[in-house]
Amino acid sequence: MEDYYKEILDSKENLNRTKINIARKYNLNKIPKNIELNLENPDFNLKTKPVRTISGVAPIAIMTYPENCKHGSCIFCPGGVGSYFGDVPKSYTGNEPASMRAIRNRFDPYLQVFNRLEHYILMKQFPSKVELIIMGGTFPSYEISYQDEFITYAFKAMNDFSEMFFDDGEFNFDKFKEFFMLPHEVKNKDIMKNVQEKLLLLKGISNLEKEQFRNETSKIRCTVMNVETKPDWCFEPHLNQMLKLGTTRVEIGVQTLYDEILKITNRGHNLEDTKRAIQLSKDSFLKTCIHMMPGLPKTTEEMDINNFKQLFEDENYKPDALKIYPCMVMPGTP
Repeated sequence: MEDYYKEILDSKENLNRTKINIARKYNLNKIPKNIELNLENPDFNLKTKPVRTISGVAPIAIMTYPENCKHGSCIFCPGGVGSYFGDVPKSYTGNEPASMRAIRNRFDPYLQVFNRLEHYILMKQFPSKVELIIMGGTFPSYEISYQDEFITYAFKAMNDFSEMFFDDGEFNFDKFKEFFMLPHEVKNKDIMKNVQEKLLLLKGISNLEKEQFRNETSKIRCTVMNVETKPDWCFEPHLNQMLKLGTTRVEIGVQTLYDEILKITNRGHNLEDTKRAIQLSKDSFLKTCIHMMPGLPKTTEEMDINNFKQLFEDENYKPDALKIYPCMVMPGTP
């Protein structure tokens, strides 16, 4: 029997064919998902979306509560407080997977991290190393007390999850299922509310230094922390705060290397700010990822091509990583 199961599980094609045949044989109203099979038989190891952790690190994206930017709004930016899409984080619509998860979890970092770790376990992926990605706007522009609290409880969620479900180094799947009231329908609001209430009781009171120290020996450790910012919120005091939190990579919204386009789009900074932010980030031993936005108003194809040439030829830039966001016209924006 063991060999029979192994033959089925070793091939995705065999597994899918077997699931279809069984669903047809027993007149099931749907084909069971791998996650459902994992819940019924913990000995199964049916990984879902394995590419997510193929590098050995599990990305966890969490969002801050909606807050409008101090300088106003860039003309291409949706979202924010009282936006066309409602109260959602800046540059988002509330329909992205990460923002929907944040809304469901009340923008609470503790709830968001627990929810994401639950997903990974259900996908049979054990996230021993985490890449924590802070999304939702210009994080260094938030109050320092909020930044400290947000990161504290993101760490605490990893630490508490580890202590709750790992017994002598082994993951206790039965305890995990009992706590999260599994299996259940994904959109069961009563169960979601019940689990969140249990988690909020566990959340308690803590501080950054304590949770950072706990995380050094936690079964689930934060090995990468990524913060998104604008160049004018990436100077010495902001970088000192990022380093205190444990940041290892900073994503800087550069968008264009033309001062006149920065002014037209109301970015709130100039090109000298961009150069300074990148240099200071590198001096702080942070990995730098630059965001670029081709197709901005008043730009030409030649200008966009020159942006990318300059980005990798000019010593003022040369990032470690690059994200390209083609400009889109969104409702509710100038």
